[in-house]
Amino acid sequence: RIQILFEVCSNMSRHRKGNNYNKDRYGGNYDNRKPEPQYDDRGQVVNWYELNPRVGVYHGDSNHQIHKEELVTGEDVLEIDGSILEGGGQILRISMSLSCILRRKIRIHKIRAGRTKPGLGAQHLTGIELLSLLCDGALVGGSKGSTDITFTPGLFNPSSEMFGITGTAGSICLLLQTTLPVILFAPSIKSGSDNLKASMKLMGGTDADFAPPIDYYNHIFMEYLQWICPESEQLIKLHLHRRGFFPKGGGAVSVDVARGVSPVRLSGFTVIDRGDVRSIRAVVYSAGDRALSPAKQCLATATNMLQQHYPKINIDTDIKVLGGKEYIGGGWGIQITAYTNTRCVLSQTGIGSPKIDPETLAEDVVKRLSSDIDCGACVDSHMQDQLIIAMFLATGESKIKTGPLTLHTKTAMHVCQIFDKDVKFTVSKVDSDVYCEPTMECFIIHCTGQSTS
Repeated sequence: RIQILFEVCSNMSRHRKGNNYNKDRYGGNYDNRKPEPQYDDRGQVVNWYELNPRVGVYHGDSNHQIHKEELVTGEDVLEIDGSILEGGGQILRISMSLSCILRRKIRIHKIRAGRTKPGLGAQHLTGIELLSLLCDGALVGGSKGSTDITFTPGLFNPSSEMFGITGTAGSICLLLQTTLPVILFAPSIKSGSDNLKASMKLMGGTDADFAPPIDYYNHIFMEYLQWICPESEQLIKLHLHRRGFFPKGGGAVSVDVARGVSPVRLSGFTVIDRGDVRSIRAVVYSAGDRALSPAKQCLATATNMLQQHYPKINIDTDIKVLGGKEYIGGGWGIQITAYTNTRCVLSQTGIGSPKIDPETLAEDVVKRLSSDIDCGACVDSHMQDQLIIAMFLATGESKIKTGPLTLHTKTAMHVCQIFDKDVKFTVSKVDSDVYCEPTMECFIIHCTGQSTS
């Protein structure tokens, strides 16, 4: 009787308002019980990111089976110099993604040698550990500050719930750049006709310098991904729960995945018809009491410049004021996006800072977007390199029209060709284009993908 009474009382306590039962599921120890909802003092359900998940990369499903027996075997190791060209984290991200997709063991040395702080930072380490988790891989040298790693991939084997918590303001979007190609294109350990369903929960910075902001990734990158890979719209759902700013981070994004056991097959694609720009939308977001005034100032300057430069194009504006639960830390930013009648979307962004005058930031963002528009490009300067890995993996020929190639784009092409020397990227200048201003230059990047080489 005493034992029965004890169990009844224990079960009741798990549902008590404000109870922190199952916190260890996110904070350390796992158990095999189904997770219970968490409640605050008002009886409201507490979201996963409000439970302060422990920093690191780990499965949330304690019953998930790991299959290290599927690791790539043999002594063949692909050597990659992390100091080449861009010399930063992009080499690491693309190399690790292709390692999982193509099942090649790799060693990367001189990691981020071109940066003031070489080696793995929190965001880079979280990204490569996520890939190792997704593919049951073996990672050697994965520690903060490391400049040399060796990675052996297994097969794609996601669990129902996975966590990637940077503990810093490290970019969540760069984690997505690392993992989404693998989620779509890596071979799976499972067979049959059932879908692989998983949820990847990420915490870090959503709006940070030197990385795409979450709005760019969610609305621009995902638009192009759905364009070149229509299946992805049903396979991947991206959810922004909370923004996180430097230096606190704390932003929260989840990715729901439901793909077949076979990798998605990507066909060659062509994005060379820019068309007419029909509208431009400038949006600022504001998080915190001190953010609204500079955000408004930035928007006013940007709007005035756009109206002068493009008097025949409709300019739409918006201000998003975030509520207290929608962000951590506080900050503001601007995104300006041009929409064409051929589905092309060109966008540039800026992150506000006390060190930058709002008018100066507006001028910089408008100038960058104008360069993309006036050269007749079909993708902006940030989208260039993000499509290179897709061109490399696609079956058949792919072409995209861009402005002058960025160093990131040249680096992405170089890394892809390390994995398959038979794949060639060619770049040709467009001599005559109705959408390219006389003082500007535009180019066609052409590739016959790895799947057909």
